[in-house]
Order: sequence, then structure tokens, then C-alpha cells
Amino acid sequence: MSFDVGLDYFEGTVQSLSKNRDASFELVEKAITAPRFEADAVERMRQNFLLDISQKNDDPQHIAFAEWMKLALNGDPYSEVSTGTAQTVSKISAEDLKEAHHRIFNRSTLQVSVVGDIDAATLGPLLDRVFGQLPEGAAAEIAPPLPVNGNGEVKIIPRDIPQSIIVFGHEGPKRSDPEFIAAYVMSEILGGGSFSSRLSEEI
Repeated sequence: MSFDVGLDYFEGTVQSLSKNRDASFELVEKAITAPRFEADAVERMRQNFLLDISQKNDDPQHIAFAEWMKLALNGDPYSEVSTGTAQTVSKISAEDLKEAHHRIFNRSTLQVSVVGDIDAATLGPLLDRVFGQLPEGAAAEIAPPLPVNGNGEVKIIPRDIPQSIIVFGHEGPKRSDPEFIAAYVMSEILGGGSFSSRLSEEI
């Protein structure tokens, strides 16, 4: 069982052997409906996040991309690093986590996908058991289109490293744009495909 968070979502995944199914769903139910956020666990995770933030603050690629987001999105919340800063992480309390859990976890915005050795008749009651106690909640608000800074700007961040990191970009097509897939393929060819891209193979 693991959980992850991004700028637009909170997600969890669970994998279990069929023979452990009931015990696994019981653990998921406890995590979803009655998280404890005990002091030692909160502090342990806080220290892990602070260490991760410290390492990222010395990572040239992270620095360059984070700065590009701030330039492109003009200080919008989407330009912030999703893992937070040392200042924000240091201030988070168990009460903050409980409030976030109460606000985020609801049935209106819930999406579930299941794959494996289970049928619908068996799965239905298990899902009701895990998620049925959650409040109905409100439908997710659709964020308005986010304008990208169109004025153009260059920012140089001096670092004592032997290699330069360059990040550049502009507003891209929406997923619904008929040219999106063509643009995606073009991106892979130019370098988005990492070592499998045409550019990398030539170099």
C-alpha cells in the first residue's frame, strides 16, 4: 500500500495476494477512514521531507525547472514545488493533516480502478466497506485555463558546477487539441524520449 500526491491529485495503490485480500482491504479501510497521524510518525516523515528538500535545493536540474515554473506561471500556485519548502514543511501539524484528510477524502471526486483475481460481485462489498464511510463531498472545481507568461524572459542562476542546465519552453497544446499526439511524438523525437530519442542517438 502506498500513497502519492501531485498538484492535481492524491492517489493510493494497493497490491495483494488473493489469500490476503480481506486483511489487505481491512488495512486500506483503516488508512482511508481513520488515519492516526501520531506525533512520532509525523516527525519522522517531516525529517524525511526536509532531507529531500535539502537535496533538491542543491540539484541543478531541480533548481532550473523550479525557476522556469515561477517565470512561466507568474507566481501562480501551480508554480510552487509540490513537496513544499523547509519553512512550510516545518510548520505542518497533525491537525493540519487531519483537516486536509477531511477536506480531500470524499466519494464525489473518488475514482477507483481494479485489476486482478477478483470479480465484480466480490469487489463491490469490499469497496463499499473501504470507501462507503467517506462523506459525499462536493464535486471538484474545474480550474480556469492558466495563462503562461508571454513576455519572454531569461534568468541565469550562477552555480559552481562544471555543466550548465538549460530549461526553456512555452505554452503547449491542450490534451483535447487534435495536434496533441503529433506534438507528443515530436517531443519524443527531439529529446523527450531520453536516451531513445533521435537527438540523443545522434549525440
